[in-house]
Amino acid sequence: MSTLGRGRHVKTYELDDGTFITIKDMQDKGFSKNTAYCRLQRTRDPIKVFASPLNNWQLDDGTVWTVDSLAARLECSRSTAWKRLHTSTDPEVVFADVGKSTNGKIASVRAATSLANSRMYGDPEGFWKIFNNI
Repeated sequence: MSTLGRGRHVKTYELDDGTFITIKDMQDKGFSKNTAYCRLQRTRDPIKVFASPLNNWQLDDGTVWTVDSLAARLECSRSTAWKRLHTSTDPEVVFADVGKSTNGKIASVRAATSLANSRMYGDPEGFWKIFNNI
């Protein structure tokens, strides 16, 4: 351990290749403090410690995708892209159309019908009869 001053110590980690590193060194390389700490606690393999935070997924057709590239291709959220890449490697499943909403309205007819029926949109007098206990 090396000293920072005022009696504080910085823990130095020795990697498998013989190099020494601190969490501050990893922060200087662009990793967050939590990421650096977790990786150094989990392993001393330099390849795993300094691995890129971007994961690449290879589909069955041989193409390689990241979450950001798939989200841009499908024009969907990152969470949708992440879920598809973690669920399947079949390109048909991964590249299936994303259900979109238009101007905040529900695109699915079944969902819109269910919502309308549950709120009695089709029977405005029925709502008042229930409300007034008639």
